[in-house]
Amino acid sequence: ERRDCVMCGYHLSNKDLSDFLTPFPCNLRAFADEVFHVWRCPKCHTIHCLETVDLDYYYSKYPDEELSLTAPLRLIYGGLHKRLKKHGFTHKHKLLDYGCGKGLFLQYLKEQGFERGYGYDPYGDPANVGDASVLENGPFDYILLSDVIEHVEDPRALLKTLDSLLSPGGRIMIGAPNAANLDLNQPQLSDHYNEVHVPYHLHIYTRESVEQLAQERGWSPIGFYNRAYYD
Repeated sequence: ERRDCVMCGYHLSNKDLSDFLTPFPCNLRAFADEVFHVWRCPKCHTIHCLETVDLDYYYSKYPDEELSLTAPLRLIYGGLHKRLKKHGFTHKHKLLDYGCGKGLFLQYLKEQGFERGYGYDPYGDPANVGDASVLENGPFDYILLSDVIEHVEDPRALLKTLDSLLSPGGRIMIGAPNAANLDLNQPQLSDHYNEVHVPYHLHIYTRESVEQLAQERGWSPIGFYNRAYYD
């Protein structure tokens, strides 16, 4: 069980369980009959999934392989591309999409004429996007970390790895659910159970905690975008 907050170290004691725990259903069809529990740290407001599970098993049923570059995704990726360009991204820059899924955003960028995009996903096919040797193409001018940081057990270790892959003066765009926007008392509403996304989302952070993690690495915040969960 996850009883300790990865941000501030608060420990969830046995006497806290009845007051802190909220049951949430899994929002994947393959595990729709399974329920997990989440709790919000009273000190820093980070949200944690209590139960630890065999993530390899749960990711084996993940529907990423069913996705394709549809019109709605093109609209979403267009917005993401626009935000990257706002922060200086051009054809000459090298980009790493870390945790890229099937690599659909890279496919979109290639259609737009960007040839220096690379993708890696730790749960991807080792013969494709799961091949870690792609990281040897670094350092990268831009790193995209979209819907990834909430999936890892140790966010500091992840950001340390990305720091080592980033060019001097490079930029990292982190996309993640915002714990401050989630009402754990309404697990029956799609906006909440889709973002809580148990058991895949291990820790969900506030804007302040993500910025704290970044500043621990010596990074400076350059922008913030508050988006709906589907974008």
